[in-house]
Amino acid sequence: MKTARQSTLAATGGGRVFLLTVMLLLAVSTAFAQDDGQAPSGAPPYPDLKQTVQAALQAEKSHLSSLEKSLQDHENRAREQIAELGLKNIQLSTVASLLLTPETRMDDLEKAWPGIRSTIEKLDGWLAELKKRLDDAQKLSGQLADQKTFAEQQLQILKAAESRTPESQALIDDLDVLIRSQAKRGEILKRLQAGYLDLIARVGETRQGFVDLTEKFSLGIQEKRWADRFQRTVNPLISLGWKNIGGELRSLGEQLRKIGSLSYWFVLGADLLASRGLLPVTSLLLYLLTMILILRLRRFFRRIREKAFTTEYPWRRMAIRLLTRSMPLLGTVLFFYIFFQARSLFDTVLGIQEMFSLLIVWLFTKWGLNFISLQTQQDPQLLPTAWASPLKSLLRLIRCFAAIYLVLAWLVGSGGVLLMVARIAFEAALIVWIFRFRPQFRAHPMPGVAPATWQKLLRPTLSVLANIIFITGPVLELAGYGALSLYWFTSWGATATALFWGLLFFLILREGDQRFYKEPPSSPAVPHRAAQPVRWALFQLFWLMWGIVLLISLILAWSGTQTVFSGLVKVLRFPVSVGDSSFTLRGLLSAALILFFTHLLIRLWRHVLSTRILAQSGLESGLQHSITSITVYLLWGIGVLAALHAFGLSSTSLTVAFGALSIGLGFGLQNIFNNFISGIILLFERPIQVGDAVEINGTWAEVKKINFRSTVVQTYDNASLIIPNSEFISSQVTNWSFRDLTLRIKISVGVAYGSDIERVRSTLLEIAGKTEKVLAYPRPDVLFSDFGDSALVFVLRVWTDVDNMLKVGTAIRFEIDRLFREQGIEIAFPQRDIHIRSNVTAQAANTFTVDAPPPGKKASPSPAGPGAKPETA
Repeated sequence: MKTARQSTLAATGGGRVFLLTVMLLLAVSTAFAQDDGQAPSGAPPYPDLKQTVQAALQAEKSHLSSLEKSLQDHENRAREQIAELGLKNIQLSTVASLLLTPETRMDDLEKAWPGIRSTIEKLDGWLAELKKRLDDAQKLSGQLADQKTFAEQQLQILKAAESRTPESQALIDDLDVLIRSQAKRGEILKRLQAGYLDLIARVGETRQGFVDLTEKFSLGIQEKRWADRFQRTVNPLISLGWKNIGGELRSLGEQLRKIGSLSYWFVLGADLLASRGLLPVTSLLLYLLTMILILRLRRFFRRIREKAFTTEYPWRRMAIRLLTRSMPLLGTVLFFYIFFQARSLFDTVLGIQEMFSLLIVWLFTKWGLNFISLQTQQDPQLLPTAWASPLKSLLRLIRCFAAIYLVLAWLVGSGGVLLMVARIAFEAALIVWIFRFRPQFRAHPMPGVAPATWQKLLRPTLSVLANIIFITGPVLELAGYGALSLYWFTSWGATATALFWGLLFFLILREGDQRFYKEPPSSPAVPHRAAQPVRWALFQLFWLMWGIVLLISLILAWSGTQTVFSGLVKVLRFPVSVGDSSFTLRGLLSAALILFFTHLLIRLWRHVLSTRILAQSGLESGLQHSITSITVYLLWGIGVLAALHAFGLSSTSLTVAFGALSIGLGFGLQNIFNNFISGIILLFERPIQVGDAVEINGTWAEVKKINFRSTVVQTYDNASLIIPNSEFISSQVTNWSFRDLTLRIKISVGVAYGSDIERVRSTLLEIAGKTEKVLAYPRPDVLFSDFGDSALVFVLRVWTDVDNMLKVGTAIRFEIDRLFREQGIEIAFPQRDIHIRSNVTAQAANTFTVDAPPPGKKASPSPAGPGAKPETA
């Protein structure tokens, strides 16, 4: 098979032949031009053309020779690869038979797994190289076809000439040789392409077999691992013989001597470089770069953990301190998982899984140790101080056991007696620990982080749960279920870690929520949560995310990642048919999430639009509210349609649904739809707007909000009225601030007969001019409206705005009373003249005038008022 350098030479040679052919065309064209015109005497008809054709022939011969060598190399390499493919097919059959054999040990499956992955990667390399060479050969074939067509055209032109000279005949012969060489090169290229295609098909078929086996093998390993957990083995007390232990100790010593030699590490490094190239060096450089970034991030967290927004929130500060202390180890774990998982190195590099598991255990226990040390320094505490020492001892015991067990599993395999001894020793240590910790657990109550009613249930629950966890493991071990015992402890360890961070984030969200409630609202008239919709929406999103992440973490703690996610995918994609439509749980969750995020977006949009965009626009407040409401309706419409589409409703189903909705509108929903349309009319026509002062059935109120179905107005007595939108369309409503906020108020006052009416007029105008919030234009005026029964009636008319009309009227009335008293102008009140006729003397008639007293005063006789006339008999 030709190498990459040979392919490059072939392409370069083809380019040279093409350039020489172009030169040949120019030469032939020049020759014909000279033949048609008057050629100079003695000049050759084809100057330098012979040298050009000879150069093209030499290049073609060189390229043909290189191509023949490439064909020979390809055939030799193809035979080797076909033979190797046969071996790999045998490997495929052998590994596949392992899955079908029930007696296959887990160690054998795990040892075969790296070979499958490395074989797939090697076949991928073959395919990439073969496809590149096939592409190069196809490009050369295209260029060769163009060159051959061009040469044949020029040959036809030369043969069609009427007169031939020896030079032109020699040129024709050379072109014949060139065309035959190109034809031979074309045949070789066809054979190369056919060989490449055949080899690509063979390699692809073998690779597909390994890919299919990979999926089955991965599932088989999981099923085997799960089955081994419930597979009962020989009683461990019988297996603990000195003969078995001694044999494994000797094997362990040999492995340690092997690992301790430098030659082992040199061979391992050489194998990695041979199979992975520069991947180990690249991994090391990327890890160093990741650590540099993490250390800089760690310094940043150390600076912000003493800020006010963290010191005022103790549990938030606790989380930051935990992350700061564990950040290098956490970064290492994340790097190992992301990089090695992406490169498929977990199953192909020996010892990677054990090292990653040890890092996970070290990280989890580090979080626990740091939390126990830090929580005693803050208030409130989550655990009693007396529990710190025994809990730290438990975490260190777990660390020690994990390190010993994982190293032994790496060196002697997963089914050795030494692993059983390590498990039994660990379980015995756990039983001793729980009996020593029980008196301290009972003697020291938990701090008051949880309510008292919860603590009464929490302490006995924790006690019973701890006994179940620490006693069930040894029972399973003695019953012969060693793998299940190990799975029991590791799952509870992962569960404890998930619950630890779940509780910590619960406390963080709760203290933030409590602080949110305690903060004073921006306005007494606005509810606290309505004043900060964005923050409230973020809290709801955080609570939702907290619940989802905690649930997934607890599920992952008790089964593998792939098993959990594959099961979740199956559940989410399980179809439920209703008539002609099919729905899934994934569609339902997607629709719910779309509606939830639409709700959050609308709250955020309403807040930003009203406070950031429209607040500085200079538009009327009612128009701003109309714009906000219309955009909210549009966003809700888009969100609902997107949710229905995500749920699985097709356009046909939506048409049927809207048809049923129209029937419902014609019956039960007619009134609601009428109010909804009326609300839209109110938003567009704007006969009333938010903030308008309206009068409805004699009641003054201010428009507060125009909703889908109704409008909320608030009276000046702080009573909220919910009025259907259709009432504003079909009924008469007085809008005192429709186009202008100014209005005229009239204040009537009656003075006694005989008062100086000019002084009354000037005094009233003086009062209007001095009162605040009275508009200078239109000017205030005074009307002499009527001669009353007991008074001369004057009307003072002034202009002010709607918001101040009551204050202005009150202030003017106070001033009228004060100034009229000062200037001696009597404010009249109802009065009546009473004439009493005496029978003693016809000539003696006494006339009395009795004034009608104001409310609360007694009537007293007084002389007749102005204009009174005595009554005669």
